[in-house]
Amino acid sequence: SAGDMLAACEAAIPCDLFIASAAVADYRPEVVAPHKLKKDPSNGDGLLLQMVRNPDILATIATRPDRPFSVGFAAETEHLLDYAARKLKDKNLDLIVANDVANPSIGFNSEENACSVIDRALHATLFAQTSKAKIARQLITFIADRMNQV
Repeated sequence: SAGDMLAACEAAIPCDLFIASAAVADYRPEVVAPHKLKKDPSNGDGLLLQMVRNPDILATIATRPDRPFSVGFAAETEHLLDYAARKLKDKNLDLIVANDVANPSIGFNSEENACSVIDRALHATLFAQTSKAKIARQLITFIADRMNQV
């Protein structure tokens, strides 16, 4: 669960670097059924679930007084740099990697990716389209260089 993942992340503190490359679900069912939910003819074809917010693991770690250098990711379909910059500020991140998930030639279901990394000064560095393995190596090098500047 998100709560379990948050507890595991907090148990790893202190550490030098926290990279949150993916988020767990933003919401979870308010009530967890003790057994499998069977089809019920009285419900027709629908089922209504009340959802509650999960803890924001990245924001929780990045706002701690003993916070590590914190890197998040923003997968967006529009206003990529604006939304990513807002997330960087709202979550108190050092860097955020912005991915355009609306572009079918990169990201999901593709062997290639491209992204931009935004820093606290809101400067964006573009990583041109290439293999995901190469992007990963470029990101690790970039993050390490930025950590050394702090």
